[in-house]
Amino acid sequence: MNFHFRPILKPKIHPSRDPFLLKQRSFPPFLTPSRWDLSVSLTTITCPFASTDEIINKLAVVIVLIFKNEFPEVWPTFFADLGSALLVPRPARDGAPANHDPNDLDPVLVQTYLAVMREIDTEVVSKEVHRSNEDLAHNRILKDQMRDTGSASHLVDVCYGLLQRYHSSHAGISRSCLSVLRPFIDWIDIGLIVNDRVFPLFLQLLQHPDVQDKALGCILEVVSKGMNEASKVALLKHINVISIMDYFQPQSERATSVFAEFVNQVGIELVAAMLVSSPEMDQQFGSDMQAMFNTVVNHMLRCLANEYDDVSERVEEFAGKYIHYLELTRKRRNPNILDSELEHLKTLLQALRLKLKFDGSFHFQSRGQDELDFIEFRKKLDNIFKAATKLHPALIAEYVASLVNSIDMMNDPLEMESVTHIFNIIGESIPTSGNHGAFIADLLNRLALSKIFNFAQPNELCGEFFECAHRYAPCLAHRTDLFPRLLQLWMSDRGVMHPEPGVRAHRSWLFCGFVKKLKQPLQPFLGDLVDRLKPAVVYNPPVFRRDDEGNTDVVDSVSELTIDMQNDLLESIALLVGFASPGGPGVDTSEKHRTFLELLVTPLVQKIMYILEKQLWKQDNVYQPVNLTWLTNLIGAVGTFSKGFPANLKNQQTFAVQYFANTVPIILQALSEVGGYDIVRAKVVFYMHRMIPCLGPIPMLPHFSRIVELLLSNANLKQTIEVVTLINTAVISFKDQLGPVLDANGLLISVLQYIMRLVTETLSRPNSRGEDEREALELRRMWYSLCSHMAVNNLVNVFSSPNSVGSLNDVLQALLQGLSTLSDPAIVGDSACALAAMVEHWTRPVEAGGLAGFDEFVYKQLLKTVFDVLLNPAYNLGDGKFGVEAMQQIGSIFKELHKNRSTECEQFVQMHLMPAINCPPDVAAAFVERLRQCPDKQFGPILRKFVESRR
Repeated sequence: MNFHFRPILKPKIHPSRDPFLLKQRSFPPFLTPSRWDLSVSLTTITCPFASTDEIINKLAVVIVLIFKNEFPEVWPTFFADLGSALLVPRPARDGAPANHDPNDLDPVLVQTYLAVMREIDTEVVSKEVHRSNEDLAHNRILKDQMRDTGSASHLVDVCYGLLQRYHSSHAGISRSCLSVLRPFIDWIDIGLIVNDRVFPLFLQLLQHPDVQDKALGCILEVVSKGMNEASKVALLKHINVISIMDYFQPQSERATSVFAEFVNQVGIELVAAMLVSSPEMDQQFGSDMQAMFNTVVNHMLRCLANEYDDVSERVEEFAGKYIHYLELTRKRRNPNILDSELEHLKTLLQALRLKLKFDGSFHFQSRGQDELDFIEFRKKLDNIFKAATKLHPALIAEYVASLVNSIDMMNDPLEMESVTHIFNIIGESIPTSGNHGAFIADLLNRLALSKIFNFAQPNELCGEFFECAHRYAPCLAHRTDLFPRLLQLWMSDRGVMHPEPGVRAHRSWLFCGFVKKLKQPLQPFLGDLVDRLKPAVVYNPPVFRRDDEGNTDVVDSVSELTIDMQNDLLESIALLVGFASPGGPGVDTSEKHRTFLELLVTPLVQKIMYILEKQLWKQDNVYQPVNLTWLTNLIGAVGTFSKGFPANLKNQQTFAVQYFANTVPIILQALSEVGGYDIVRAKVVFYMHRMIPCLGPIPMLPHFSRIVELLLSNANLKQTIEVVTLINTAVISFKDQLGPVLDANGLLISVLQYIMRLVTETLSRPNSRGEDEREALELRRMWYSLCSHMAVNNLVNVFSSPNSVGSLNDVLQALLQGLSTLSDPAIVGDSACALAAMVEHWTRPVEAGGLAGFDEFVYKQLLKTVFDVLLNPAYNLGDGKFGVEAMQQIGSIFKELHKNRSTECEQFVQMHLMPAINCPPDVAAAFVERLRQCPDKQFGPILRKFVESRR
């Protein structure tokens, strides 16, 4: 290589090829002789060692980085010089054939020129490369200069010449040339392409099998160029897209895929135009536009039904937009769609059914990338089918019914699966009440009696049926005649007893949902279900099993079910047991509760007591804690069974309430003896969450203080968050009935102090990062949430009780700090909520329940802090839901104070608060007037406007 080329290689180029490095001018600008040396150097790369793609691509990178630095100010003739250097005849060498053409271009130099153009697209044009704002601005200048200086025209001319010369003799150069030109079409003048010279060449190349896909890709870029709808329709008419589609004959799968992409883009452009069509457009293009649209729809339907998914997937977007277009035009025109559109819709349904079917090569057990890609494609097709169902429910119902009724004539289980899948997905879009409900119940029964259950594989076949049964369960409420067959299927080895654990788990979950929707009509079948499922919910000691991938599964040692599967099945039974038939006040369910609680839950409780009595956990292996796991499973099972019983809102002392109340001391014993283990503590928290609504306040309140004390003992951050969540649940459920419990022995203050101490200790550590920091900040947020819940549930006076008043000032200062936590609007809102409730209760006269001295805190600290927060520019007044709620609560502070101390409040605002924030007297008077007259809920927005005016 010529030594004069070495200065070009001196700049150190970062591997990321950041062009900013070359902007630093680490080498002198090119002078004319240097450019000539570059030309000479480029013509010498035809030597054998340099004629590889790797060398060509590396050279292109260097040249383009120079281009970005020098063009156009220093090197305005870059494109002409590059063409002069590279697009030169191939020299004759010794041994050249006698018919050597002296005008034949050197193919290596041509490929180098194209590589440079391709690299210019990568470095300057491509939107797929992340760039800095500075680089984007510089690239815009380069593109503008390429347009203005004729460089883009030069590129098109070069590509045209190369295609004319090589399209029939050198497919590699022709393909590279078209690939280079395609991305430039997006931003250069369309007249450089759509003219009597270049575009006819593209059309000519569509007939050449080796390059037709690349030529059509360039035409696709023409169609995609940005312009208004009228101009786009005129362009499509001018280039005659109908003829292109009708006469294009793809010779390869690759060309077919590009054709589908072309059809998709034309269709999208036409939909956009037709949706904004004006009388002027209709007059100019009316029949032509409709003809183009009908043509592209027909081609879309053929592409969608193509045997190759890659082809079908490329028209999926237009297929969805076509359904959307029909929906919008139907609303504008009339409720009925046209006959031609109806035929298109029927053809679309056939294509969708064809493409929704799994291929015979699909690996259900070990899914690779191809399988995952098909699943994603199938989801998109599902969405199109759902949209079509909304568009014409009657047509889709008729079509699906014909498929389901003919399923026994099919022999391919994959075809049956697609039919069942279609029946499932339309449930999101078709009404399921009235006549539709009866129609769906009949189809579900048809499937239940069909031969799909003769096939063990694929699992998805029967799986789709159970998905349908779960989805359409409400349609079966009045068809109890179908229940025996359905329950038989649910209980079979195709349902909840399936031999594969993963399949069994999902179908157990589906069955639980099925039961939830049919609690009343399934009552006559309760006994039979319990007999069938009881062996699965015995909860024997677990065993630990390691699979082939090294993962450990914990299953029941007898039934081999996981705990989640057992809990789903147990919850299904509990929902039926706990359901109270709407037979009036005379209906007594106690006997039913007694029978099944003693049959199913008493053995679980006895096992818990046995583990505690024998202290079996002490025998555990640290790596396989069998007895601890068994204990937690049993505690969770008792809590799970309680889900079947409605919340005890009226404090009824039913047999079920008394039964579960008797289990609380046993679970507390477990917490006391084994609560040091995280898995036990977590399961007890779950159990207590269940008992709060199940039992109501009377059975729970005597134990609540002990529950909190045991759960907070040596609790870490995450466990403390769980405890505070439990307390919040009790506060919301029991309200002021919880007050004496929280007040006794200063329980509330102890909890608040424990939380703050834990948060402070964690955040003060030098290395408190990651999970600990996140949990500490979440726990801090929970502290304020607890105060807020106390306030809105009539428990604010617990803070001022004799057991707590000594720490009240600490609480108030923490709330002021929370009010100033501008980085967390949730904390601001919770702090304001708690303070507003305190102002409401404690600024009353003392004899009316007010708190002596609290008014001094309000005037000297609270109101000043409020305006410090509101006037701080860092406080985002428009910060979504939390910001609006926070402003509403802050407004409540003023309104509650004004209600209790109207004259005193107005005087303080006008004489002290407003002057402190430099408000003139007339503004202060207007604020007080609004405070006096505005309703409570409207004062928050008024306060916001006031703050905005004072910032």
